[in-house]
Amino acid sequence: MIEEIFTSAMKDTLLSLGGKTVLSRQQNFLSELICRFPEGRHLLFSYDQRGAVYLFFGKLYAIRDSDKPRAIVLEPITWYFDVLYRMGKLDAMPTEAFGSNTDYALSFTAKALPLILTHYDALRESISGAIASREREYAPYILADLTHAPDPVAALQRLQDEAHPENKKQAQSTANPKEHVTFERGLPDGYRLVKHIDATKGKDAIVFNVVALLIYVLIYALAFLPFLVSGKDVGNFLSSFVTSFAIALIPTLLYVVLHELTHGFVYKRDTGEKLTFGLTLTCAFCGVPHIYTYRRPVRRAVIAPFALFTAILLPLTVLFYFIDPTLYFASAFLFATHFGGCAGDLYVFFLTSFRYKDDRLLVKDTGPEQFFYLPAAD
Repeated sequence: MIEEIFTSAMKDTLLSLGGKTVLSRQQNFLSELICRFPEGRHLLFSYDQRGAVYLFFGKLYAIRDSDKPRAIVLEPITWYFDVLYRMGKLDAMPTEAFGSNTDYALSFTAKALPLILTHYDALRESISGAIASREREYAPYILADLTHAPDPVAALQRLQDEAHPENKKQAQSTANPKEHVTFERGLPDGYRLVKHIDATKGKDAIVFNVVALLIYVLIYALAFLPFLVSGKDVGNFLSSFVTSFAIALIPTLLYVVLHELTHGFVYKRDTGEKLTFGLTLTCAFCGVPHIYTYRRPVRRAVIAPFALFTAILLPLTVLFYFIDPTLYFASAFLFATHFGGCAGDLYVFFLTSFRYKDDRLLVKDTGPEQFFYLPAAD
């Protein structure tokens, strides 16, 4: 999907330059995404079924297109490249692959964008004649200037409603998915990316693993409190510390497998779709990467392992406290691993329960990554 392609290639650039996706749409022949940078600078990225890549940069307009308004940016980004090259700011112009190789086009754009934003006014002055010509060409079709519109998607919807008021009531009546519909095979029109989580790299991976470690250390440390309070001798356990870890090793590996199978069981029950499982250096995962799942099934799937194994392991740990110190600490180790390993699941559950409470929320869960989408504001 276009959001995943763009986000994967441009994530660091977006973070450093303050860019965010404000609009995306996917049709049979053309996929488009618009990213907004500070002060009303917009990047339009699109590609068609032939593999042709298009990138534009500048002001954002709504134009009349077929039966509904469409957001566009008029200036090809290569105009800016050309001026930067003549100014000596770029070492080279992009090759012919720029128009046919998505990875190359986005990589070159990511390197040039800081320069474009820094010298934006001067660059536009240099190409002002070409810009004016392009604006005259599109003048008969331009409906509105959306450069500084707070929500371009909502602005497009208002233009659509004004043009076809008879469709507004029908759209409102179908705004919420039926309860038995748990997923969509394609991203519906008007949805935009609002959140991206990647547990394999970057800030998300670091935060999840640090939080998991802190939870593990805290819970395992708390396991000693009953002995300290009661005055029981922990010497027997301390003398066989390695044995306790050895006892917990195989159950811990088994737990990791069962944890992911629990995710998979709930996803399979609610969607019936093909699952994917895997293991990286930072996480084990289960996902349904070929569909967009609605909020409620996602909540059930992400919280299921935490609810199930907490209900099993916590009473078991308490029981072992009264039976054998070695088994008790081995069980505490397993419970700490379980609780810490659920850090990412709990975060997604929090997002889908409190931050994104709209039942129209769609999540593309590839396993290690989650992409959250919401429709335009009503």
